[in-house]
Amino acid sequence: MNSIVATKLSYRYCRKAVKPLESIKIIVKECCYALNINEPQIIFCESLKKEFEAFSLRGEPFFIYDGCLIELLYLYDCILFSNLDKADIDKLFYKLYGEELILSDDVLHSMYFTGKYSSMEFSFENYSFNNTNILEYLSIQNYFLIGHELTHLSFIKSFKRTIPPEYRKFVVALLAGLTEKDVTPEKTIKDVLKDRAEYFSDTTPESIEEYITVLNESQKFDHFLEECYCDYMGFKLLIEHYENASKSVDAILSALNCLLTLECIRNDLRDGISCIKKAHRIANRALYFSLIRTELLLCTIEISNLDTSSALEGIHNRIIITDTLKEFISCLPDEKLNELSDDNLPSIPMKQIIDSMIKQLYYSSVSPELYKFS
Repeated sequence: MNSIVATKLSYRYCRKAVKPLESIKIIVKECCYALNINEPQIIFCESLKKEFEAFSLRGEPFFIYDGCLIELLYLYDCILFSNLDKADIDKLFYKLYGEELILSDDVLHSMYFTGKYSSMEFSFENYSFNNTNILEYLSIQNYFLIGHELTHLSFIKSFKRTIPPEYRKFVVALLAGLTEKDVTPEKTIKDVLKDRAEYFSDTTPESIEEYITVLNESQKFDHFLEECYCDYMGFKLLIEHYENASKSVDAILSALNCLLTLECIRNDLRDGISCIKKAHRIANRALYFSLIRTELLLCTIEISNLDTSSALEGIHNRIIITDTLKEFISCLPDEKLNELSDDNLPSIPMKQIIDSMIKQLYYSSVSPELYKFS
């Protein structure tokens, strides 16, 4: 069933616009030049995975540009710029859960979420509002995410890039400092470390010094460190071609929070729909470390003497969407979801059911102009 990941949604004109755009090729060329790596072959697709991905195959670099990721960012940005309507946020959640359940072969429960999504309308589709900010945000987010992913590509053996030792020391020191800040009269350092170290280690350190040792020996931390460094490089590559640093930070943090929301949903569904409310604790952990990743990026930018004040002022709005996920999950009807059975599936071929749901999930009036990135 995972073969549907690359299903083309050709009936939508706005999706036809996501083709090998010349501007995308230019961004890839600029980033590769700055990173001193060979340009990859660009593969344009539309996928329920909604991911950019760079990799090497038989010694040749490739970059997958997924148009569905840009559409997700478009919807997220529209919600931000149209007063954060709760019904809009819920509709976005229904869409994301519906897609993720298809990917996990749970067509039955996907039908529930897809049906709820289809029964609602985004408020911003009912009136005209200035989309200049959305166009600018998408352009910034697009460049940042391409730069981020190509930095990952630069770490393959043939390019021999490594994370600078100074950056590693900076991240370790910052994590240690943030951990110490959480200590209170009611919460000892060991209590704090039990929560903070769980992501990076199977054991709980007894002290900050032991925590630092754990970080430096943890493969999970190395993965987290690479993500943080790629965020930094994505921003650095962007800012070299875009002068408005303040708006860049704001747009990038919005993109990171959008991806954080998606990651929380995927964590929630890791053990299946029946454990969704229990698994929410996993999402909370994913939320914490994604916020740490955001804070690391802000600290790195501040050290670069760039103003992040406007981004900090607007961070509350972006977090509202992710925080609303907790309420959304708690309000899901347990009985209704548990009562669903294969008897609820229509008497038509499974492929036809899936194709129908994908069309419902991706029917949205998105102007093709939004894909003409500057």
